[in-house]
Amino acid sequence: MIDPDLPDRLFVVLSGRTAPAPDHVFDPVSLIVAADQAEAGLGLEERAIVQACTRPLAVVEISAHLRLPLGAVTVLLSGLLEQGHVSVRHPRTHTAAAAGGTGFVSWQPPDLQLLERTLVALRNL
Repeated sequence: MIDPDLPDRLFVVLSGRTAPAPDHVFDPVSLIVAADQAEAGLGLEERAIVQACTRPLAVVEISAHLRLPLGAVTVLLSGLLEQGHVSVRHPRTHTAAAAGGTGFVSWQPPDLQLLERTLVALRNL
């Protein structure tokens, strides 16, 4: 697509935007799905995102596919989401139905102690 080392080109692609809209939060593993295939009025990179997302793709996969920085991809996705071209499926954590949960709740950050224990265990392998 574009050379990410050329900041001027990146500025043009993002239309001067430097961050996604405040109400649009994208986790790197959030899945993006094209809501429609209408591409009129979209830039080259935005069209590439819509075409790639005919099947669910993680934000980080889109970034790798387009060879664009993750931050730039979230800005593009924010615009596409606002225009209704894509939808977002955020990661969820499982809750026990016995605890009165519905089975799923909105995404929560992982437990740091669990991650640290896992890292120690992996290093000990």
